[in-house]
Amino acid sequence: MRVPRVVFIYAALILSVIIIGTLGTYYFGQSGQFNVKITPVNAFYFTVATISTVGYGDIVPVTDTAKIFVSLFILYGLGVFLSAITLIFNEFINTKVNSMAGKISYFDKIGLNNHVVLVGADSVNISMAQIMKRQGRNFIIITADKVIADRLHTNGYKAFVADATSEEDMAQFKLDKCKAIIIDLQDDSRTVYALIVVKSLAKTSEIFVVADKTDVEKHLKNLKLISDKRIINPAIATANSINNLLIHM
Repeated sequence: MRVPRVVFIYAALILSVIIIGTLGTYYFGQSGQFNVKITPVNAFYFTVATISTVGYGDIVPVTDTAKIFVSLFILYGLGVFLSAITLIFNEFINTKVNSMAGKISYFDKIGLNNHVVLVGADSVNISMAQIMKRQGRNFIIITADKVIADRLHTNGYKAFVADATSEEDMAQFKLDKCKAIIIDLQDDSRTVYALIVVKSLAKTSEIFVVADKTDVEKHLKNLKLISDKRIINPAIATANSINNLLIHM
């Protein structure tokens, strides 16, 4: 899982706070503006104790200049530190909550690039998911059924709950950056509407539609949304495979 850029930014800010605090404490400490002799280790220790709000009290500023520096450092350093911790904590909490609700999180979206999107969790897409999981390929499953999504998620699949006929729902899965999309829905009308939505969002991706019924195939062809080669009828494909085996017997 890649780390969001904002986390790196806050990590860099925390590091800058520690460096500024350590150097500043050491600088003022060399002129006797603290109650003890300030070594580099003491300066680092004081900095960490200050931004973590521990404040043991064994090292304290004794001059006005040092007190002003420490006060400003506390305002800046503590603000950055708490903001960073809050941000990172919230990101992980949101990820957990979204996962439990079947929603896609910020962390999940980062990995969506050149991925395969399985729209629907009917037999063909489930079989595809099992194959691609064994191959270690990057893919996600989208279903409107939370129970199915939870079961898939428990079995180690990246499954999310969304309405395949909603452009707003589907836009979050970065269809414009995916490698291929396989639509496998049981409902004929939802298959057609899902294809329309997917085509509008994924202009260059390969799209395959699983159509179990002849009337669905005819409807898709009449809409001219997809080529004949991208419409797959499992029953016909299975019959052709068996027939080819019979021919060579």
